Amino acid sequence: MKNKWLFILLVLSLAGNTVFLSSLATRKLFHRTAATPPPSFSIGIPLSISPEQQRQVNDIVKKFKIESLGAKEDILEKRIEIIEELGKPDHDADVVRTKAVELNQLENQLNTNFIDVLLKVSNILDSGQRLHLLYQLSRDWYFLNSQTDKGGAHE
Repeated sequence: MKNKWLFILLVLSLAGNTVFLSSLATRKLFHRTAATPPPSFSIGIPLSISPEQQRQVNDIVKKFKIESLGAKEDILEKRIEIIEELGKPDHDADVVRTKAVELNQLENQLNTNFIDVLLKVSNILDSGQRLHLLYQLSRDWYFLNSQTDKGGAHE
């Protein structure tokens, strides 16, 4: 009975993640115009920073994005391994739990690396720029609003 609920919870989680990622991809695909410049390696938050600060931030973010590709692939592979194990008629719950622990470790490492990048970027900025960055991050993270030009009930 416990394995059944674990499987249902995993399937619902994966379905939710798929819907969320699909909505983000759809929003990016259909809201892009022909005049949109190619994406840069910026943090995606408008800051009034000097060209030297911009160069430093771009270098940090570019390095993180390149290094995180491998981690994201490892996370995807671990999720596939979990699904494949659950798809076996005689799946082993202990193997699934072990793979889930490994998946959590990979995701935690990626999150830690992301926080390290934010700390490096924060060290480049002055106090006003840092405050603006934190404000924008809190809007985007806590309220899941990728558009920074509209406020919500929290403002």
